[in-house]
Amino acid sequence: MCCSCCGVTQQKVWVFGLGTLFAVCGLLAIICGPSFLDSMVMKALPLTPTSKTFEKWEELPIPVYIYMYLWNWTNAADVQAYKVKPTFEQLGPYVYREERKKMDIEWHDNGTVTYNPRRTWFWDEELSGGKQTDLITVPHLPSLAASSQMRNSPALLKIMFNQALNANGGHLFVTHTAAEWLFDSFYDEFLHYAMTLNNPLAPTVEDDHFAWFLHRNGSKDFEGPFTVHTGVGDIKEMGEIKFWKGQNHTGWYDGECGRLNGSTTDLFVPDEPKEKALTIFIPDTCRIINLEFTGQKETIQGIEGWKYEITPNTFDNGQINGNAKCWCPLERQPDNCPATGATDLGPCAEGVPMYLSADHFMYADESYSNTINGFHPNYDQNNFYIIMNRKLGVPLKVNANVMVTLYIESDDVIDILKGLPSFYAPLFTTSSRAEVNEALASELKLALSLPAIGRYVGVGLLCLGCILIAVGLLLTIKRKWYGQSESDRLALKDNEERPNEPDTEANEVDRNLYKCRTSCKNRSEAMCCSCCSVRQQKIWVFTLGGLILVLGIFLSSAWPAVSRQWIRSILPLAPNSFIYKRWVTTPMPLYSTIYLFNWTNPQDLNTEGVKPNFEQLGPYTFSEFKVKEDLLWDQPEVTYFGKRTWHFLPEKSNGSLEDLVVAPHFPSLTAAFYSRRLRRTLRKVMNFALNREGGATHMTHTAGQWLFDGYYDHLLDFVEQLHSPLFPVNSNTFGWFYERNNSKTAEGNFTVHTGRGDLSRMGDLLLWNGQNTTGYYPGECGKVNGSTGELWSPDRQWNQPTSIFLPDAARYLNLFPTENLTVGGIAVWRYESTNLTLDNGQLSPDTKCFCLKNRECPRNGVLDYGPPAFNGPFYMSHPHFYLTDEMYRENTTGLQPQETKHGMFVIMEPTLGIPLSLRGQLMISTVVVRDEAIDLFKDVAYDHYAPLFTMQIHAELDEGLTSLLKLALNVATIGMFTGIGLILLGLSVILLSLFLTRNHKWCNEQKTEGYH
Repeated sequence: MCCSCCGVTQQKVWVFGLGTLFAVCGLLAIICGPSFLDSMVMKALPLTPTSKTFEKWEELPIPVYIYMYLWNWTNAADVQAYKVKPTFEQLGPYVYREERKKMDIEWHDNGTVTYNPRRTWFWDEELSGGKQTDLITVPHLPSLAASSQMRNSPALLKIMFNQALNANGGHLFVTHTAAEWLFDSFYDEFLHYAMTLNNPLAPTVEDDHFAWFLHRNGSKDFEGPFTVHTGVGDIKEMGEIKFWKGQNHTGWYDGECGRLNGSTTDLFVPDEPKEKALTIFIPDTCRIINLEFTGQKETIQGIEGWKYEITPNTFDNGQINGNAKCWCPLERQPDNCPATGATDLGPCAEGVPMYLSADHFMYADESYSNTINGFHPNYDQNNFYIIMNRKLGVPLKVNANVMVTLYIESDDVIDILKGLPSFYAPLFTTSSRAEVNEALASELKLALSLPAIGRYVGVGLLCLGCILIAVGLLLTIKRKWYGQSESDRLALKDNEERPNEPDTEANEVDRNLYKCRTSCKNRSEAMCCSCCSVRQQKIWVFTLGGLILVLGIFLSSAWPAVSRQWIRSILPLAPNSFIYKRWVTTPMPLYSTIYLFNWTNPQDLNTEGVKPNFEQLGPYTFSEFKVKEDLLWDQPEVTYFGKRTWHFLPEKSNGSLEDLVVAPHFPSLTAAFYSRRLRRTLRKVMNFALNREGGATHMTHTAGQWLFDGYYDHLLDFVEQLHSPLFPVNSNTFGWFYERNNSKTAEGNFTVHTGRGDLSRMGDLLLWNGQNTTGYYPGECGKVNGSTGELWSPDRQWNQPTSIFLPDAARYLNLFPTENLTVGGIAVWRYESTNLTLDNGQLSPDTKCFCLKNRECPRNGVLDYGPPAFNGPFYMSHPHFYLTDEMYRENTTGLQPQETKHGMFVIMEPTLGIPLSLRGQLMISTVVVRDEAIDLFKDVAYDHYAPLFTMQIHAELDEGLTSLLKLALNVATIGMFTGIGLILLGLSVILLSLFLTRNHKWCNEQKTEGYH
């Protein structure tokens, strides 16, 4: 009750009761808390469809990188000719980022789950030490594998085989690019011949292309299926493989060596003794590998783990440990087993004499490495290890390094093997590397810290309880309870006045309660607390001050991390997510500005001394509205079509859609361009067709027709009716954006990363029209890459350019960071186009692949736009040929490139990856050249590049979204300063309470202190 008054006895009951309660709770928390919280963590670990473990098991939340090293046979031609020792050079690394996802997941009642693992690799040029175009000479595995199988055949069969081998592409070695050796593959004549054989005794050959990882990129059917234990019902079996491809035995090795065992590296048994070795199963090698405990402890992202690595026992064949004898194939036992240090993969590789070992034959017998030059084992570089937190069974860092070699042996009958020494030829080395990231480490540290947190909370409660009990005892001994002296005085006085009335505590309480209530009734204040006892006022005020102080400490210390994690959690794209509505439709006003170039003097095309003059008309401004349609979710990917709608804005335009614009007749230019590759007779036919069917040097149409309305062209109509595959024209009407307004299929469909599981990939374009290559450019230039410009990854790095994919150009463009700015109170980075953006290899060799065979490579600053434009003579550049070679402007007038007007930029907030402003613009041009075989162009005075139009897109974040962005960026700071304010407020309340207590200034304290 608010107005009740406590006596000394009640104070004792409260203090000793609370002290005892806190002490008991603290002891329970110390004794039982850690084990209870530990058991809760263990119960949360098993794999179920709704568990946290499942999210991280279904798709790895950390980046995995595959470092590929290829071995180049540097003296392949000399080994057989001059009997020299083979020399190999390790090239690379060729690094690929690997994405792993479990597919076709099927749960079973016995606590197991079956799935197919899908692995997808993406080339990472920045981490690589070589290029995919590197030429590498490697032993020709198909020929050598077939020769090995024929080694023990009768002489007549070997002679027949040798003749077939020589006649059908058999080689000792072949040379191909790194990309072809790894994933892209190459056509092999001998494999093609093997496919045509109908010999039931020979291995089945299903493809005439070869690569080490042929058809594996993005495949879910190559390694699995696997059946593993989920840990439900028995946590000590979590992650253990039970079946592989429906069998509990590999079928390749005998006894224990062939038994399925260990982990697939995705799940490990938690809470295992640190001394226990790690066992992992590698499906490509059909065997397990044991990693031994080293006793070495390492800290990764603040988490301690133990190191497990390969030893000389790992690839033993019974020479060191008799129990490893089963790794020697039965047909080689007992006297022909491989020396220690390498496993014979022949049983798993259809009899091909391939071997698995540590890189550079580390820990292997010298009989392997002495056969060639080039092996240099190094523990730090070639080690295979895993750093594991055994409590949770989570790998913190992985470096899985293995090498595959081929044993080549001389043969007197087979020509490609005659005169060769016997040697172990290294083929490739793979190293899978991964390390736990900061986000996952935070979750792991919390799980590992929970028992300790429970223990510390218990210690705190125990200390608080002991302090309260000690204070209570001290106050009792010293008789210093509030009101104790006055209570003693009144008790003595009552005893003197009422000597015959027993002095009971009940009488004391009644007397004090009466006086308190009398005092309260006589007060004029209406507040309830005016009638509260002094003890109750203290409890309320001190408690309130303490709560405010604790809340302030939490906000000032933990809120920045908590708020950052919360904001990052709402960034990934998902149906009905915070960002979804702002992504599925354009969240900001978007304007497309188009400039057309009017050819003012086409009549002077053949006049010496008069250069073609082009006048820029416009801008013709359109509002652009874009919406995503036909969304197909397959987290962490979403596929969609983008429908764009344009509306002309006369008020923002400088011109009318009725303006007449003269431009080169590019259908005629394209026809002339095609004819240059034809024979003379066909060129005459082309010239005749141009003269008769509407060919011209220039044409005039309205701006509206040039843009969206389209116009009829007689020459296009003629070509369309030919239905020739040489001229892929399917319409007699043309406009730069004809039939694109309000179309969802014009740009194709896009598959982008949603950011789920890996925010660093958020917005990355994965597929365009279902393919990860454009089909127009070779190598890396043909890869689908960058962002569509609507979704960007957060936490950007300064040295990381931003890439934008342009579907109309079928390529990506890189914009580079140039300066730090503050826009509207927001710190941003400005990305701009540079002379590297439209480079063709003149400045950076990596962009050389944008130059196509059989087409003249443009100079720096201009891209060949022909491939996506029917292979016509079209080019792409900055407007007015800004940042290009002077040659492109020297034979025309009217173009005036300016840095402030004609560059591209994106102003982006790097923490959240939100663009505040962007301007993208490109110019399309064609080339007009003298052509003696075409009447229309045989007298052209100046070969020149004629600008056709410039397309510019400009957008700025509106005030509402800018304010929201500011709030998201400042929420951590706001919380921290709010916390500081609450700390000051809490301290002020506590200090005020201490002052009131010291000076006896509590309400009613002067009237009631004698009774309390």
